[in-house]
Amino acid sequence: MVDERKNQDETAGVQESRQDKHQDDVARQRQDQRDQEVHDAHTRKPPRKDGSGEPA
Repeated sequence: MVDERKNQDETAGVQESRQDKHQDDVARQRQDQRDQEVHDAHTRKPPRKDGSGEPA
């Protein structure tokens, strides 16, 4: 029972992640709309461990 529920949760998580990615991709394709692009540039990369702001 527990394993079945865990598998359902994982499947739902994967589907939700795919849906979020699809929505992000659609938002990037809209002309003259850059909010998602700007948001991604500032929030979707891991912080540098050496403390510098330079890209890897």
